[in-house]
Amino acid sequence: MAHTSELTVPELKPPLQNTSAPRDKEPEGDLEKLRKWQEDRVTRKLRGEYESAVLHLSEVVNSNIDTHLRLASVRVEGAAHTRKSFLASLVHPYVHAEPLVLNNSTLGSVLQTSREIGHLLNETDIFASVVAKLEPSRDVFARPGDIDLVFQTKEKSRMYLKTTGEIGNNEGGAVSISLGMSQPSSQLT
Repeated sequence: MAHTSELTVPELKPPLQNTSAPRDKEPEGDLEKLRKWQEDRVTRKLRGEYESAVLHLSEVVNSNIDTHLRLASVRVEGAAHTRKSFLASLVHPYVHAEPLVLNNSTLGSVLQTSREIGHLLNETDIFASVVAKLEPSRDVFARPGDIDLVFQTKEKSRMYLKTTGEIGNNEGGAVSISLGMSQPSSQLT
């Protein structure tokens, strides 16, 4: 057996050394001010990262706005209680447009289409949220540049329960319960 030397552990330093620069304006002493300062610092950092990501995304989109893409299909996910024929009637004009339009579509026109379909889905007042995303086409016969437009949705609740109660001094009590179906506040024309 070979002789092994003993491992040495480096000297420990206090973990909370003051590493702030004067420009950070880190408060000293008061823990409440320090906690608030730290929360603000994290918030500023997250906001900066978010703004950088948005800027990068906008640069990518703007530099590829004229890239040839063809909308192969539109899917609406999360619409379990909505008739497929109703959704198809909203989407059909965009997927089955003139062949000349489909063959000359770009990222910009696909983004415009996604905005229009998303607006239609929101107008129905059926969905609490509608989020669009672009995915490579899943079709076996898909060509390069074919994409699917996928809407991830969450349907609004159709039922509501409303209760009221009244209690008075020796007057008895009254309870009212109503159960109903919610109606869309706006209709498509």
